[in-house]
Amino acid sequence: MRSCFWTLGTFFGLVLMISFGIIWETILYPLREGSLLWLKVLPLVPSLIGTYRRELRTIQWLTLLLWLYIAEAIVRVSSDPKENLIWSSLWLILSLFTLLASLKAAKKIRTEKMKHVT
Repeated sequence: MRSCFWTLGTFFGLVLMISFGIIWETILYPLREGSLLWLKVLPLVPSLIGTYRRELRTIQWLTLLLWLYIAEAIVRVSSDPKENLIWSSLWLILSLFTLLASLKAAKKIRTEKMKHVT
């Protein structure tokens, strides 16, 4: 199967979320010295392979998982100090982009599979 724009968008959104989550929580604005909050991105790592392979089930599970990151981003945008607002907003944008791309990718893959069945 050839990859589509939305699958690539989902994959690169995941890569950006994982990278930014680690950098944000360790370098840019750590909660405190030695904080392990960067571990929050670990549940996204297993979905990288399935997303790269265009596995429908992986992308469907990812759409459910991303809501946790969106909820966290909304809480942080509304409650974090002003100096952290840019990072919280960027986290929200990345989460929303990855969710929308994964929804579109799942729809496209499901449509392609239905065409092959009939």
